[in-house]
Amino acid sequence: MGDRGNIGIHQPEAKEDLYLYTHWSGSYIPETLALGLAKCKAEHRLGDPAYATRIIFDTLTGLEGGSTGYGIGVGSPCDNEHEIPMVYWSDDFGKEPVILYLNREWTPEKFIEAFGDNATENAGEWSEAREKAMKSFMTAIFGEVS
Repeated sequence: MGDRGNIGIHQPEAKEDLYLYTHWSGSYIPETLALGLAKCKAEHRLGDPAYATRIIFDTLTGLEGGSTGYGIGVGSPCDNEHEIPMVYWSDDFGKEPVILYLNREWTPEKFIEAFGDNATENAGEWSEAREKAMKSFMTAIFGEVS
């Protein structure tokens, strides 16, 4: 049960990559990342890996902050069912990242252009899917939940 996915993050000089994990909305990973990159761009944070990573994670979680549903892995992705886009910052601080996805290298602008149109369109679906999946999960664990 679930719809597992990850967004990979390589920060400058890091020995291991980070993986931002979702249990419920893996099908929407490209749109989620596009929306996160658009937020980073609007806030002039594409060249700042620490802030940009947090903005992308906030976009992924919708600032839910619960004890289940999302995670951060180091070195290898968590449970996964979908192609993983990799946000790659070079060791040159301040430079925008490249996104490696579907055997292609994307600039943030091209990635947003390719996947961002569906991001705002699908935002309601993501919330609904997460809510439905969480209720199903909680019912399976604890019995009927109101």
